[in-house]
Amino acid sequence: MEKENKKILIIDGNALIHRSFHAIPPSLRTKKGVLVNAVFGFTSFLLKALAEFKPEYIVLTLDKAGKTFRHESFSDYKATRTKAPDELYEQIPIIKDLAKAFNIKTYELSGFEADDLIGTICKKLNDKDDLEKIIITGDMDTLQLINKNTKVYTMSRGLSDSVLYDIKKVKERYNLRPNQIIDYKSLRGDPSDNIPGVKGVGEKTAIQLLNDFDNLENLYNNLENKNNLNKIKERIQGLLSEYKDNAYLSQKLATINKDAPIDISLNELKFPNYKNRDVIDLFQELEFNSLIKRLDLIAGYQKQSSFLEEIKTSFKEIENNQLEKVIKNIEINEEIYIETEYVDDKLLVYLYSKNLGYLLIKNSQELKTLKNLLTEKEYKIIGHNLKKIIIDLKKEDINIESLYFDTEIAAYLLQPNNRNFELEKIALNELGLELNKDIKIIEKIEIIKKLKNIYSKKLIENDLDKLFHEIEMPIIKVLADMEINGITFNVEPIQKITKVVKKELNQLENDIHKLAKKDFNINSTKQLKEVLFVDLQIPSKGIKKTKTGFSTAEDQLEKIVDLHPIISKLLKYREYNKLLNTYLSPLPKLINPKTNRIHTHFHQTITATGRLSSSNPNLQNIPNHSQNDLFIRQAFVSKPGWKLLSLDYSQIELRISAFLSQDKKMINAFLKNQDVHQITAAAIYNVTNDNVSPKMRQAAKAVNFGIIYGQGPHGLSQASKISFSEAKEFIEKYFQNYPKIKEMTVNLIKLAKDKNYAETLMGRKRPLPEIHSSMPMLAKSAERMAINTPIQGTAADIIKKAMIEVYQEIKNKDKEIKMLLQVHDELIFEVRKDLIDKYENILKNIMSKVIDIGIPLKIESSCGDNWSQLK
Repeated sequence: MEKENKKILIIDGNALIHRSFHAIPPSLRTKKGVLVNAVFGFTSFLLKALAEFKPEYIVLTLDKAGKTFRHESFSDYKATRTKAPDELYEQIPIIKDLAKAFNIKTYELSGFEADDLIGTICKKLNDKDDLEKIIITGDMDTLQLINKNTKVYTMSRGLSDSVLYDIKKVKERYNLRPNQIIDYKSLRGDPSDNIPGVKGVGEKTAIQLLNDFDNLENLYNNLENKNNLNKIKERIQGLLSEYKDNAYLSQKLATINKDAPIDISLNELKFPNYKNRDVIDLFQELEFNSLIKRLDLIAGYQKQSSFLEEIKTSFKEIENNQLEKVIKNIEINEEIYIETEYVDDKLLVYLYSKNLGYLLIKNSQELKTLKNLLTEKEYKIIGHNLKKIIIDLKKEDINIESLYFDTEIAAYLLQPNNRNFELEKIALNELGLELNKDIKIIEKIEIIKKLKNIYSKKLIENDLDKLFHEIEMPIIKVLADMEINGITFNVEPIQKITKVVKKELNQLENDIHKLAKKDFNINSTKQLKEVLFVDLQIPSKGIKKTKTGFSTAEDQLEKIVDLHPIISKLLKYREYNKLLNTYLSPLPKLINPKTNRIHTHFHQTITATGRLSSSNPNLQNIPNHSQNDLFIRQAFVSKPGWKLLSLDYSQIELRISAFLSQDKKMINAFLKNQDVHQITAAAIYNVTNDNVSPKMRQAAKAVNFGIIYGQGPHGLSQASKISFSEAKEFIEKYFQNYPKIKEMTVNLIKLAKDKNYAETLMGRKRPLPEIHSSMPMLAKSAERMAINTPIQGTAADIIKKAMIEVYQEIKNKDKEIKMLLQVHDELIFEVRKDLIDKYENILKNIMSKVIDIGIPLKIESSCGDNWSQLK
């Protein structure tokens, strides 16, 4: 068996950086706003090459700023090349940091290009027959260096595809030998480097001439001696004679210099010879989380899971009635890590603390003893996704009181733009660990311990520890109890409306088919487009066009609703179809047969603004616009002898806007309990308050809220279904009426640009790296978030704080009142009928005093036997 040669990777840094910069969108920035698209592309391709070739040596070459010896020969060398943007050059120092982390030696030399350094390295190593040289590049200049021991590995399209060129591959591509590539450029020229070549000689002619005459010198010798002229067209003969000087100049410019004054020592280029932690730390700083898991594909990489492999201990099972003795060893404020799982429908509880060690509790007697431990407030309970653990334990009548640290919530606060905070994901991001699906519980706890230490420091460094401990940790218990409580669901109203909706859908389907003059799948976008714009020839002017044709989205169909009766039928069909498939059919299936209630799941870690969300079902999105919507809400009922109570923060986001802007007119309106929408309408329409119509007020309401959502004229016109010019005029008049609001929006954008994040009153931070994007659409979107986040995020923080304080008031009064739902600015409770007035007053008082912003927080209340009766 033939021994495989050792390999050295020689990286053409600048070529790779340029290709990466143009291949990856400029929206790729870190949370601090640093553009890293070229660095990411460079790193990704480097990892690909390292994994593929597993080299024993590696070296990086870079261009040095300034002119080279080629400029002295030809002042216009590269003169036509557009200077790369500063954003590209700003990433080169990061590439150097990357090389340093990987312990890759870097060469750069004034007066020489990276290609010359590559050529010199190849020449100095040519005497080593057992060393295979692989040049990593983004262009083809180095193909001339290929020989039996030298290959070129380059990107063929973007960053995804790559080609390894050897002598055979060059022949396949160009029908030339590698050492003919220089003369090929001498004849054809190279527009990218402004190498002139012979004017009028293209790719095919250059290749044919070299096939016939082998090299440039032989070609001109034959031309001057008038030999073999039958192989050269007369026109080409004239061009070769006229541009001979250019041909030889081009040869000089295209030839890679192999004698740059650099010293090479293979010992300095050994690979891998780096510290894993250095690379992972840099990847984490650059937020290249997706690349961390690719590190283990590199030869010699030591997995970071070694600390898990060192765990030789295991969980000890407690003998009957022994837990009480063990508990006595726990110190006050001791950190207790906890995890739960079900095995054959039996709950297992895993504990770890300094004095407990690793304990597994699974018998019912010890679970009862555990109840006493976890209700003590002197201990610090730590875990990942504690809400799930609380609910598991609650089924065993065990209540956890002293929640201290949830690594899932900490990760969310630090990186709110992320969407996945499962332990496997953040272990990869923070520790470089790619966890197996069969990871042991003891290993999970070890990971949580490490993450807790990392996140504790980061929360303090980012001034998020107060928000974490005072808002996000206490709300976990509140949400867990709300999920356990659920809400009673009466299926009868749903069954009635389902029959009506199905009948309507059948009729609409028939009507649509008649108008289309054929049967087709109404839910098929492709078929619908054909019916509307081909068969019926409905004018498509103003309709957005997608890759597959004109859009049939609801907002686009609204534009042509008056052009054909089929459109209104389609819109109605979609409304009923959504009602049926989103609510009427799924909701009855979600009733818990044991409780006859629906138990939604509340999520803390979904929205970047801090708002809570719910799923399975999403009870924050139950519609409330039409009569059919009310039928759905009628199904959510109170249990006998109780009523539903709604407490809703009235116009809280506008009140926060008034506080942040300190706009006197808006503040006075709230202090005097006036109708802000009416006042805004009067200003926009230039009428008195008494002459404001409901339609005017509705338009003003849209403007009031549109501004705090960062909407411009286009967004407002679409949302309010008014013309662009009317929306533009409304916004102008709005800012004339509330000048401080305009000032606030400008300041919030400026603040976000300065800090690279938006911030709420309670210190929640939302990173906005896109605010510096060179892509206008991304930058504008980030600017809208810069306005919206401090307002909507503060409102989210306020209601969370209210939920915590309300919970403290009612948590031991389950026989009188329960908190069931949170719908953005509204809380819904189930209260004993005879205690409605009592709790309405108590809770309104708590909610109105959660925060003092100098503007009263108004709480609107309503009650009823079902949700449709609440305001």
